[in-house]
Amino acid sequence: EISACLVGSEMCIRDRDQAALAKRLGGCWYKPDGQRNARDLIVELSVELDTSSNLIGTPRVLKKPPASAGAPGRVAVARAIQAVQKCAPFNANGLVLPPNSYSNWRTMRITFDPS
Repeated sequence: EISACLVGSEMCIRDRDQAALAKRLGGCWYKPDGQRNARDLIVELSVELDTSSNLIGTPRVLKKPPASAGAPGRVAVARAIQAVQKCAPFNANGLVLPPNSYSNWRTMRITFDPS
């Protein structure tokens, strides 16, 4: 499951836009498979976008798997970052982030949950 919310807020982007974003990112994300404790592989990123929905810089890791997750945890972080980088810009495939509310979606918190 992939979700996106505004950083510093409990407000998530509209359900329709979130579904489109999740679908877009899901096509770029290689979900860790075969893990017994998939809940230990949740990754949360902060991403900053420009007005054209292009990625600004590298996504920042807000939450990463515990050290006890070992190599699968490091792979989960790398794959989440790669998914965001590969899918940008985000205004495509049915997702339109409205320019008039750029301040609302400029920075998003995106959670990658393989469980």
